[in-house]
Amino acid sequence: MSADDEPGMLPPDVFNTPYTNISGHPTLSLPAGMTTLGVPFGLQVAGPRYRDGMLLDLARRWEAAFPWPRVAPGYRTWADELL
Repeated sequence: MSADDEPGMLPPDVFNTPYTNISGHPTLSLPAGMTTLGVPFGLQVAGPRYRDGMLLDLARRWEAAFPWPRVAPGYRTWADELL
């Protein structure tokens, strides 16, 4: 989308999961960082058919290597809210 686009629904060409859904390939999104404006973005990874475990192992390793905060900056956890 450009800066001149009106707010509303995203155009259909920004969605890329239908192709992996139709083909039966497992897909997941990994948190990959923050833009310079502080907006989080992710990395979508697709794996071979019937290899869901391979992607889940990748996600486990990714999370260990690049921990993602459980709560967005400036917010508190639910546990903190209960105290």
